[in-house]
Amino acid sequence: MNRAILPLIATLMLLGPSLTVAAECKFSEESVDPDSDKKILATKMVGISTAMATINGYVQGVSIGEDKFLSVGLRAKNNYPIPPELGINLAESSKREETGRYDPRLDTLLSQFENDALFVPAGSTLRITMEDRSVVVLTAYKDKRSRSEGKKPQHDGNDSSNFFIKSQVQPLYALNEDALNVLTSRLATSMRMETNDRYYEFASRMNVHYPLTWGKKNGQKFQEAVNCVL
Repeated sequence: MNRAILPLIATLMLLGPSLTVAAECKFSEESVDPDSDKKILATKMVGISTAMATINGYVQGVSIGEDKFLSVGLRAKNNYPIPPELGINLAESSKREETGRYDPRLDTLLSQFENDALFVPAGSTLRITMEDRSVVVLTAYKDKRSRSEGKKPQHDGNDSSNFFIKSQVQPLYALNEDALNVLTSRLATSMRMETNDRYYEFASRMNVHYPLTWGKKNGQKFQEAVNCVL
């Protein structure tokens, strides 16, 4: 064998796993940040299991220049009750709505719930539990409000007093070197996202005697998203 080729083969053998990871990376977005002129590169979104049927989650690795982020998407359906202190009578309001004289406070509340649903303030936490039970805590990079749409309560004989709100939010969480080292060397098993008024669990409880976990397959998909922005 030509001796000049040996160093090249040795180099390729060392780079083999990295090249394989790079070859498997799938990117959905490549653009330029208008504020900083930095290049933005984002992996394709991958779905992640959640603890409730009313929420869906997904993750995405994002790099903006040299800065690395984890983008976590959440779609949720929530009910918000009418504050009892307002004394809104749904039956009376429904009758008035038929004649065009409905209670305008319902519209005000709907707008308020749509604006506030799934608001992720800057600095709020994302707790990622790893397979060895260690925890990585990331913080939201910026305030992120959801895109939401909702329905007002309806007087249908059951006197339901809840607003039904569907929301979608996708905050960015900064990844420092320590977090990257952990997330790329071990599999994650669950996440807990903090929002303005509640927490959302990304995992599935298979048995009440075991902790929340989303399984090895989801852990691998999560790790691939992080690997691809290194």
